[in-house]
Amino acid sequence: MKKVVASIFILIIHFQTILFSQSFTASHNKAIADSLMFQRNPDAELLGIKSDSVFNDGTAMSWLYHYMAYSNNIVSNYFFHTTLDSAVYDSINELWYEGATIITEPWIDSDSALAIAEKQGGEEFRTNHANYRIKASLGQPLVPSSVPQWYIDYISLINPNDNLSINIDATLSNIDVPTTGNIARQYTLSQNYPNPFNQTTTINYSVPITSNISIKVYDVLGNEVATLVNSKRPGGIYQVKFDGCGLASGIYLYQLKVDNFQLIKKLILLK
Repeated sequence: MKKVVASIFILIIHFQTILFSQSFTASHNKAIADSLMFQRNPDAELLGIKSDSVFNDGTAMSWLYHYMAYSNNIVSNYFFHTTLDSAVYDSINELWYEGATIITEPWIDSDSALAIAEKQGGEEFRTNHANYRIKASLGQPLVPSSVPQWYIDYISLINPNDNLSINIDATLSNIDVPTTGNIARQYTLSQNYPNPFNQTTTINYSVPITSNISIKVYDVLGNEVATLVNSKRPGGIYQVKFDGCGLASGIYLYQLKVDNFQLIKKLILLK
């Protein structure tokens, strides 16, 4: 079987000037693509996004959204092409995957990742190279308890061996933007990572104010199998681990509940 990493790819070719403030970013059409995917297969989840073309100034012309649905050891892959104002279903195929992982949300967008990379040596690289390209990918590494990473590569077009690689933590708590820190602006429940997982997985969540928090895991019949959080927490961004030891392989649901408000997502345990 072939191991894969969920990823977003951006190819930026330098001509005259590179503009890193992108008006059409990796997440621009995510809500539209999610809606279209739900109509075709509500069980599918986002595996990756990539730009298949770019403008001369470095902004994307279109993005390809890649979703995955797992059933009976078969992964169905769905693809949607999106432009600035449209999204169109492209194709589906079925392949065997080992270790395919869903992109964990929230993650910082392509423009933020490039801006951070510029501060960490990218700007100096561009200054010293007349001709170059920039390749960026966002992926969920196949490592236990890992977090989404942006991989930014600056590559000389004259000598490809002359390059600079920068890795960036893509989680919300590490955005290099003033006043973000550990401040949560709304209730969120992120997709667990890795997913599917074998025994142990991590769940991120956030609360904007001090709240009585409950996070529980249920099987598909609605039976409670685990309580992960049941306490009062101040506003902030948190993570909790879920150990599926003793549970059978399959689909489970995990629920964040605060008073009458709740968020529910599913996870896949594979042994």
